[in-house]
Amino acid sequence: MSAACSSKPPRSGVRPALKRNVGPLRAEVEAMRAAAAVRNLDGFSRHNMDFHRLIVEASGNPVLLRVWDSLMLEVRTRIGLAQRDIDMTFAAETHVPIVEAFDRGDSETAGRLLREHAEMFCQGEQNGEVAPPSARPARSIV
Repeated sequence: MSAACSSKPPRSGVRPALKRNVGPLRAEVEAMRAAAAVRNLDGFSRHNMDFHRLIVEASGNPVLLRVWDSLMLEVRTRIGLAQRDIDMTFAAETHVPIVEAFDRGDSETAGRLLREHAEMFCQGEQNGEVAPPSARPARSIV
């Protein structure tokens, strides 16, 4: 898991493949929402993996795709869901800003959101109360 948490999300080549072509990503978010609504851990894990795999596929890099597949995200997600009290609805919703960024063709924001998304879940902060760093209010230093 540390390899998945320490790696950077794919950026090169993603924008042209996903810009305004996010239908499959939206479908995976909807499937995650549906799985979350009935607490279907297997379904949620599968659709989460499919969502992220679509992004890796869009990079057009077959080596990256093979490495991605070797991380076994579906299995890791399923184990994490079973071992922790994760708000799956919250988890599904964290994918929406990523889709919106790709839909706008904003690969820089999409990359940042993907990185924050991965960091948030790798740190075990998926309890529905934690937002990605960019959505958190600035802390006062006073």
